[in-house]
Formats: sequence, structure tokens, C-alpha cells
Amino acid sequence: PSKGVININSTKEISELRLYDLSGKLVNSYKNESKLDLKYLNEGLYFLEFKYLDGNKTIDKLIINTY
Repeated sequence: PSKGVININSTKEISELRLYDLSGKLVNSYKNESKLDLKYLNEGLYFLEFKYLDGNKTIDKLIINTY
């Protein structure tokens, strides 16, 4: 769980990060950032999509916890 700021570490080069809410709506996208300030988000479950320079992508769950 995260309360707001997360650091992104990857062995592969990331071209873009996309943050989606539980309904699949795009909340934000990030390029060339290794630290994300997510304090503006409401508590809940989100999905973080990693797009890599080699064309591959992965999706991870992200839980925002405000307490």
C-alpha cells in the first residue's frame, strides 16, 4: 500500500507509465519520471501500466491507503 509517493525501479527502460482506476478509466500518464506523487488520489485500488521501450508492457496493482 502507498500513502502518496512511490519510487519506480525497473531493470528495463520505461517509456511511459499509465495509471488507471478500478473502472479502467485513465487517471494520469507519466513519462521520464521515477518518483510519482499520488497524494491527490482517493483511497482505493488502481492499476499501473508500465510500457517499455522494447514494446512490452506489464500491469501492477496499486493500493492507495490514506490512513
